[in-house]
Amino acid sequence: MKKINVYLLATFCATLIACSDDDSSTANNNDAVINALEDAELSATTVSSNITIENATKETGNPPSPTGSLPFTVSETEQSAFLNSGFNITIPQSAAGAYLQIKGNDGTLASEYYDIKNGFSFSPNKHTLLKNNQTTTRKDGDTNEIEVDFGAEITPGQFCYAICIYDTEGNISQPQEVCVEVEAWGGNTAIAGTWNFVKSEYSYAGTSYLDTNIAGVESCNNSNTIVICDNETEIEIENAYCDTTAFLTLVLNADGTYRYDSESTSNNFDYDLSTTNCEATFGTEETSTEYSTGNWAYDEEENKFTLVEFEYFDSSENDGVAEVYEDGYLAFDGSLTLTESTFSLYEESLYQGETETSKIDFKR
Repeated sequence: MKKINVYLLATFCATLIACSDDDSSTANNNDAVINALEDAELSATTVSSNITIENATKETGNPPSPTGSLPFTVSETEQSAFLNSGFNITIPQSAAGAYLQIKGNDGTLASEYYDIKNGFSFSPNKHTLLKNNQTTTRKDGDTNEIEVDFGAEITPGQFCYAICIYDTEGNISQPQEVCVEVEAWGGNTAIAGTWNFVKSEYSYAGTSYLDTNIAGVESCNNSNTIVICDNETEIEIENAYCDTTAFLTLVLNADGTYRYDSESTSNNFDYDLSTTNCEATFGTEETSTEYSTGNWAYDEEENKFTLVEFEYFDSSENDGVAEVYEDGYLAFDGSLTLTESTFSLYEESLYQGETETSKIDFKR
Protein backbone atom coordinates (compact mmCIF):
# COMPACT_ATOMS: atom_id res chain seq x y z
CA MET A 1 0.00 0.00 0.00
CA LYS A 2 1.36 3.42 -0.93
CA LYS A 3 1.92 5.93 1.85
CA ILE A 4 0.03 9.23 1.51
CA ASN A 5 2.17 12.34 1.72
CA VAL A 6 1.20 13.90 5.06
CA TYR A 7 1.92 17.43 3.87
CA LEU A 8 -0.26 17.06 0.79
CA LEU A 9 -3.06 15.55 2.88
CA ALA A 10 -2.91 18.42 5.35
CA THR A 11 -2.94 20.96 2.52
CA PHE A 12 -5.93 19.22 0.91
CA CYS A 13 -7.88 19.17 4.19
CA ALA A 14 -7.13 22.83 4.82
CA THR A 15 -8.43 23.64 1.35
CA LEU A 16 -11.65 21.75 2.06
CA ILE A 17 -12.13 23.62 5.32
CA ALA A 18 -11.52 26.96 3.63
CA CYS A 19 -14.02 26.13 0.88
CA SER A 20 -16.56 25.04 3.47
CA ASP A 21 -16.09 28.31 5.35
CA ASP A 22 -16.48 30.26 2.10
CA ASP A 23 -19.70 28.38 1.27
CA SER A 24 -21.07 29.07 4.75
CA SER A 25 -20.12 32.75 4.49
CA THR A 26 -21.77 33.04 1.06
CA ALA A 27 -24.95 31.39 2.36
CA ASN A 28 -25.05 33.72 5.36
CA ASN A 29 -24.50 36.74 3.12
CA ASN A 30 -27.34 35.64 0.83
CA ASP A 31 -29.67 35.27 3.80
CA ALA A 32 -28.62 38.71 5.11
CA VAL A 33 -29.35 40.29 1.72
CA ILE A 34 -32.82 38.73 1.67
CA ASN A 35 -33.56 39.94 5.20
CA ALA A 36 -32.43 43.45 4.26
CA LEU A 37 -34.76 43.47 1.24
CA GLU A 38 -37.70 42.52 3.45
CA ASP A 39 -36.93 45.40 5.85
CA ALA A 40 -37.35 48.04 3.11
CA GLU A 41 -40.25 50.48 3.49
CA LEU A 42 -42.62 50.36 0.52
CA SER A 43 -44.37 53.48 -0.67
CA ALA A 44 -48.11 53.57 0.02
CA THR A 45 -48.65 55.08 -3.44
CA THR A 46 -46.68 52.32 -5.18
CA VAL A 47 -48.48 49.53 -3.34
CA SER A 48 -51.95 51.02 -3.78
CA SER A 49 -51.34 51.47 -7.52
CA ASN A 50 -50.18 47.90 -8.02
CA ILE A 51 -52.76 45.72 -6.28
CA THR A 52 -55.84 44.06 -7.72
CA ILE A 53 -58.90 43.16 -5.64
CA GLU A 54 -61.87 41.33 -7.14
CA ASN A 55 -65.26 43.04 -6.72
CA ALA A 56 -63.56 46.30 -5.72
CA THR A 57 -63.62 49.83 -7.07
CA LYS A 58 -60.89 52.39 -6.42
CA GLU A 59 -62.13 55.70 -4.99
CA THR A 60 -60.22 58.96 -4.56
CA GLY A 61 -59.64 60.29 -1.05
CA ASN A 62 -60.21 58.62 2.31
CA PRO A 63 -62.90 56.07 3.24
CA PRO A 64 -66.11 57.25 4.94
CA SER A 65 -65.83 57.81 8.70
CA PRO A 66 -66.93 55.07 11.12
CA THR A 67 -70.59 55.19 12.19
CA GLY A 68 -72.69 53.14 14.58
CA SER A 69 -71.22 50.29 16.59
CA LEU A 70 -70.56 47.59 14.02
CA PRO A 71 -68.07 45.22 15.68
CA PHE A 72 -64.96 44.14 13.80
CA THR A 73 -61.49 43.02 14.86
CA VAL A 74 -58.72 41.41 12.84
CA SER A 75 -57.24 38.10 13.96
CA GLU A 76 -53.66 39.33 13.54
CA THR A 77 -52.05 42.74 13.22
CA GLU A 78 -49.04 41.46 11.26
CA GLN A 79 -49.05 39.15 8.26
CA SER A 80 -46.92 37.94 5.38
CA ALA A 81 -47.50 38.53 1.69
CA PHE A 82 -45.81 37.04 -1.35
CA LEU A 83 -44.54 38.32 -4.68
CA ASN A 84 -47.15 38.00 -7.45
CA SER A 85 -49.44 36.08 -5.10
CA GLY A 86 -50.24 38.84 -2.59
CA PHE A 87 -52.23 38.09 0.57
CA ASN A 88 -55.72 37.36 1.88
CA ILE A 89 -57.85 39.14 4.48
CA THR A 90 -60.49 37.29 6.49
CA ILE A 91 -63.69 39.20 7.35
CA PRO A 92 -67.18 38.23 8.60
CA GLN A 93 -69.43 36.70 5.98
CA SER A 94 -72.24 38.93 7.21
CA ALA A 95 -70.45 42.11 6.08
CA ALA A 96 -71.94 43.87 3.06
CA GLY A 97 -68.56 45.24 2.09
CA ALA A 98 -65.23 46.61 3.26
CA TYR A 99 -63.08 49.70 2.81
CA LEU A 100 -59.31 49.19 2.46
CA GLN A 101 -56.64 51.90 2.33
CA ILE A 102 -52.90 51.32 2.00
CA LYS A 103 -50.63 53.00 4.52
CA GLY A 104 -46.85 53.31 4.51
CA ASN A 105 -44.76 52.41 7.56
CA ASP A 106 -44.08 56.13 7.94
CA GLY A 107 -47.80 56.74 8.41
CA THR A 108 -48.41 58.18 4.93
CA LEU A 109 -51.79 57.17 3.53
CA ALA A 110 -52.44 56.45 -0.13
CA SER A 111 -54.56 59.10 -1.85
CA GLU A 112 -57.23 56.52 -2.68
CA TYR A 113 -59.04 53.57 -1.09
CA TYR A 114 -60.78 50.41 -2.27
CA ASP A 115 -64.50 49.84 -1.83
CA ILE A 116 -64.93 46.07 -1.85
CA LYS A 117 -68.50 44.88 -2.38
CA ASN A 118 -69.96 41.62 -1.07
CA GLY A 119 -69.37 38.47 -3.08
CA PHE A 120 -65.79 38.32 -1.87
CA SER A 121 -63.26 36.18 -3.65
CA PHE A 122 -62.89 32.87 -1.82
CA SER A 123 -60.39 30.22 -2.86
CA PRO A 124 -61.20 26.80 -1.38
CA ASN A 125 -58.36 24.35 -0.97
CA LYS A 126 -57.74 22.37 -4.15
CA HIS A 127 -55.29 19.95 -2.58
CA THR A 128 -52.68 19.70 0.16
CA LEU A 129 -48.97 18.97 0.09
CA LEU A 130 -50.10 15.35 0.40
CA LYS A 131 -53.41 14.94 -1.39
CA ASN A 132 -54.49 12.01 0.80
CA ASN A 133 -53.70 13.95 3.95
CA GLN A 134 -56.33 16.08 5.68
CA THR A 135 -56.27 19.83 5.15
CA THR A 136 -55.62 22.26 8.00
CA THR A 137 -56.40 25.49 6.19
CA ARG A 138 -60.18 25.33 5.97
CA LYS A 139 -62.15 28.38 6.96
CA ASP A 140 -65.13 28.42 9.26
CA GLY A 141 -68.44 28.94 7.47
CA ASP A 142 -69.05 32.43 8.93
CA THR A 143 -66.06 34.10 7.26
CA ASN A 144 -65.07 35.13 3.76
CA GLU A 145 -61.75 36.16 2.29
CA ILE A 146 -60.68 39.23 0.38
CA GLU A 147 -57.96 38.23 -2.06
CA VAL A 148 -55.40 40.96 -2.72
CA ASP A 149 -53.14 40.22 -5.72
CA PHE A 150 -49.83 41.96 -6.45
CA GLY A 151 -48.56 43.46 -9.67
CA ALA A 152 -44.96 43.16 -10.84
CA GLU A 153 -43.96 46.56 -9.37
CA ILE A 154 -44.33 45.38 -5.77
CA THR A 155 -41.00 44.22 -4.36
CA PRO A 156 -40.01 42.68 -1.00
CA GLY A 157 -40.52 45.10 1.86
CA GLN A 158 -43.07 46.38 4.35
CA PHE A 159 -46.27 48.41 4.33
CA CYS A 160 -49.53 48.58 6.28
CA TYR A 161 -53.21 48.87 5.48
CA ALA A 162 -56.32 50.05 7.30
CA ILE A 163 -59.54 48.08 6.84
CA CYS A 164 -63.09 48.49 8.09
CA ILE A 165 -66.33 46.70 7.20
CA TYR A 166 -69.83 48.03 6.62
CA ASP A 167 -73.31 46.50 6.67
CA THR A 168 -76.45 46.97 4.56
CA GLU A 169 -77.76 49.62 6.97
CA GLY A 170 -74.80 51.94 6.46
CA ASN A 171 -72.98 51.18 9.70
CA ILE A 172 -69.19 51.32 9.39
CA SER A 173 -66.82 49.68 11.85
CA GLN A 174 -63.75 51.26 13.38
CA PRO A 175 -60.72 50.78 11.09
CA GLN A 176 -58.23 48.07 11.99
CA GLU A 177 -54.57 48.42 11.03
CA VAL A 178 -52.46 45.49 9.81
CA CYS A 179 -48.80 45.64 8.80
CA VAL A 180 -47.55 43.41 5.99
CA GLU A 181 -44.13 42.03 5.16
CA VAL A 182 -43.72 41.09 1.52
CA GLU A 183 -41.44 38.08 1.66
CA ALA A 184 -38.54 37.58 -0.73
CA TRP A 185 -38.31 34.08 -2.17
CA GLY A 186 -36.00 31.84 -0.20
CA GLY A 187 -34.69 33.18 3.08
CA ASN A 188 -32.68 30.39 4.71
CA THR A 189 -30.16 28.56 2.56
CA ALA A 190 -29.88 25.77 5.16
CA ILE A 191 -33.37 24.67 4.05
CA ALA A 192 -32.27 24.23 0.43
CA GLY A 193 -31.77 20.66 -0.77
CA THR A 194 -33.62 17.50 -1.70
CA TRP A 195 -36.01 16.15 0.92
CA ASN A 196 -37.75 12.77 0.89
CA PHE A 197 -41.13 12.19 2.53
CA VAL A 198 -41.12 9.95 5.61
CA LYS A 199 -44.43 10.37 7.41
CA SER A 200 -47.41 12.68 7.90
CA GLU A 201 -49.74 12.94 10.88
CA TYR A 202 -53.09 14.69 11.12
CA SER A 203 -55.24 15.18 14.20
CA TYR A 204 -58.56 16.91 14.82
CA ALA A 205 -59.97 17.91 18.22
CA GLY A 206 -57.08 16.41 20.12
CA THR A 207 -57.06 12.68 19.51
CA SER A 208 -60.72 12.29 18.51
CA TYR A 209 -59.53 11.84 14.92
CA LEU A 210 -56.00 10.78 14.09
CA ASP A 211 -54.61 9.86 10.67
CA THR A 212 -51.05 8.70 9.97
CA ASN A 213 -49.49 8.22 6.55
CA ILE A 214 -46.08 6.52 6.24
CA ALA A 215 -44.11 6.32 3.00
CA GLY A 216 -44.59 2.92 1.36
CA VAL A 217 -47.26 1.82 3.89
CA GLU A 218 -50.94 1.53 3.00
CA SER A 219 -53.14 4.01 4.86
CA CYS A 220 -56.91 3.43 5.02
CA ASN A 221 -59.88 5.54 6.06
CA ASN A 222 -60.38 5.10 9.79
CA SER A 223 -64.17 4.77 9.61
CA ASN A 224 -66.16 1.91 8.08
CA THR A 225 -68.45 2.56 5.12
CA ILE A 226 -72.13 1.53 5.23
CA VAL A 227 -73.67 0.45 1.91
CA ILE A 228 -77.33 -0.39 1.14
CA CYS A 229 -77.46 -3.31 -1.30
CA ASP A 230 -79.88 -3.66 -4.21
CA ASN A 231 -81.85 -6.17 -2.13
CA GLU A 232 -82.16 -3.45 0.57
CA THR A 233 -79.93 -5.25 3.05
CA GLU A 234 -77.05 -3.41 4.64
CA ILE A 235 -73.35 -4.25 4.63
CA GLU A 236 -70.43 -2.60 6.38
CA ILE A 237 -67.15 -2.31 4.46
CA GLU A 238 -63.89 -2.01 6.34
CA ASN A 239 -60.96 -0.17 4.76
CA ALA A 240 -63.11 1.01 1.86
CA TYR A 241 -60.66 3.75 0.87
CA CYS A 242 -56.92 3.06 1.02
CA ASP A 243 -53.90 4.93 -0.32
CA THR A 244 -50.16 4.36 -0.36
CA THR A 245 -47.64 7.13 -0.91
CA ALA A 246 -44.82 5.40 -2.78
CA PHE A 247 -42.62 8.50 -2.64
CA LEU A 248 -42.71 12.27 -2.46
CA THR A 249 -39.55 14.23 -3.20
CA LEU A 250 -39.44 17.93 -2.35
CA VAL A 251 -36.61 19.92 -3.93
CA LEU A 252 -36.05 23.37 -2.41
CA ASN A 253 -33.61 25.47 -4.42
CA ALA A 254 -31.49 28.23 -2.91
CA ASP A 255 -33.02 30.77 -5.33
CA GLY A 256 -36.44 30.28 -3.72
CA THR A 257 -37.97 27.96 -6.32
CA TYR A 258 -39.26 24.48 -5.53
CA ARG A 259 -40.66 21.36 -7.12
CA TYR A 260 -42.15 18.25 -5.60
CA ASP A 261 -42.91 14.98 -7.37
CA SER A 262 -44.90 12.11 -5.91
CA GLU A 263 -46.43 8.78 -6.79
CA SER A 264 -49.27 7.08 -4.95
CA THR A 265 -51.58 4.10 -5.36
CA SER A 266 -55.22 3.80 -4.33
CA ASN A 267 -57.36 0.75 -3.69
CA ASN A 268 -61.02 1.67 -3.24
CA PHE A 269 -64.21 -0.33 -3.11
CA ASP A 270 -66.44 -0.56 -6.18
CA TYR A 271 -69.82 0.87 -5.17
CA ASP A 272 -71.85 -0.61 -8.05
CA LEU A 273 -70.45 -4.15 -7.72
CA SER A 274 -70.64 -4.03 -3.93
CA THR A 275 -74.33 -3.09 -3.94
CA THR A 276 -75.12 -5.66 -6.65
CA ASN A 277 -73.20 -8.53 -5.03
CA CYS A 278 -74.03 -7.35 -1.51
CA GLU A 279 -70.45 -7.94 -0.43
CA ALA A 280 -67.34 -5.80 -0.32
CA THR A 281 -65.91 -5.72 -3.84
CA PHE A 282 -62.80 -3.73 -4.71
CA GLY A 283 -61.72 -2.24 -8.01
CA THR A 284 -58.34 -2.39 -9.68
CA GLU A 285 -55.50 -0.67 -7.86
CA GLU A 286 -54.75 2.67 -9.52
CA THR A 287 -51.47 4.57 -9.64
CA SER A 288 -51.26 8.34 -9.96
CA THR A 289 -48.42 10.83 -10.15
CA GLU A 290 -48.37 14.51 -9.33
CA TYR A 291 -45.99 17.43 -9.28
CA SER A 292 -46.06 20.99 -8.03
CA THR A 293 -43.78 23.90 -8.90
CA GLY A 294 -43.56 27.39 -7.48
CA ASN A 295 -41.66 29.36 -4.87
CA TRP A 296 -40.86 29.00 -1.19
CA ALA A 297 -40.25 31.65 1.46
CA TYR A 298 -39.05 31.57 5.04
CA ASP A 299 -39.70 34.24 7.67
CA GLU A 300 -36.98 33.82 10.30
CA GLU A 301 -38.67 36.12 12.83
CA GLU A 302 -41.84 34.01 12.98
CA ASN A 303 -40.29 30.69 11.89
CA LYS A 304 -42.85 30.63 9.10
CA PHE A 305 -42.39 28.48 6.00
CA THR A 306 -44.57 28.95 2.93
CA LEU A 307 -44.98 27.24 -0.44
CA VAL A 308 -46.69 29.30 -3.14
CA GLU A 309 -47.67 27.08 -6.02
CA PHE A 310 -47.88 28.32 -9.61
CA GLU A 311 -48.32 24.98 -11.43
CA TYR A 312 -49.87 21.70 -10.32
CA PHE A 313 -50.34 18.39 -12.11
CA ASP A 314 -52.24 15.26 -11.08
CA SER A 315 -52.39 12.42 -13.59
CA SER A 316 -55.80 11.36 -12.26
CA GLU A 317 -57.46 14.78 -12.70
CA ASN A 318 -58.20 17.32 -15.47
CA ASP A 319 -57.52 14.78 -18.22
CA GLY A 320 -53.86 14.86 -17.39
CA VAL A 321 -53.50 18.63 -17.99
CA ALA A 322 -51.55 20.74 -15.51
CA GLU A 323 -53.29 23.60 -13.68
CA VAL A 324 -51.56 26.99 -13.79
CA TYR A 325 -52.23 29.64 -11.11
CA GLU A 326 -51.05 33.03 -12.36
CA ASP A 327 -51.53 34.66 -8.96
CA GLY A 328 -50.23 31.67 -7.04
CA TYR A 329 -51.94 29.21 -4.72
CA LEU A 330 -50.97 28.81 -1.05
CA ALA A 331 -50.00 25.13 -0.93
CA PHE A 332 -48.49 25.27 2.57
CA ASP A 333 -48.24 27.91 5.28
CA GLY A 334 -46.88 26.86 8.66
CA SER A 335 -43.76 26.45 10.78
CA LEU A 336 -40.76 24.14 10.56
CA THR A 337 -38.04 22.36 12.49
CA LEU A 338 -34.73 21.67 10.79
CA THR A 339 -31.65 19.58 11.46
CA GLU A 340 -28.82 18.62 9.13
CA SER A 341 -30.72 15.53 7.97
CA THR A 342 -34.39 16.08 8.88
CA PHE A 343 -37.04 18.64 7.96
CA SER A 344 -40.53 18.80 9.48
CA LEU A 345 -43.45 21.08 8.57
CA TYR A 346 -46.34 21.96 10.88
CA GLU A 347 -49.74 23.56 10.33
CA GLU A 348 -52.40 24.38 12.92
CA SER A 349 -55.78 26.09 12.62
CA LEU A 350 -59.24 26.28 14.13
CA TYR A 351 -62.20 24.71 12.38
CA GLN A 352 -65.69 24.93 13.91
CA GLY A 353 -64.11 25.68 17.28
CA GLU A 354 -61.77 22.69 17.25
CA THR A 355 -58.02 22.60 16.65
CA GLU A 356 -56.68 20.61 13.74
CA THR A 357 -52.98 20.04 13.23
CA SER A 358 -50.82 18.50 10.54
CA LYS A 359 -47.16 17.47 10.59
CA ILE A 360 -45.08 16.25 7.64
CA ASP A 361 -41.62 14.73 8.15
CA PHE A 362 -38.85 14.58 5.53
CA LYS A 363 -35.26 13.40 5.50
CA ARG A 364 -32.33 14.00 3.16
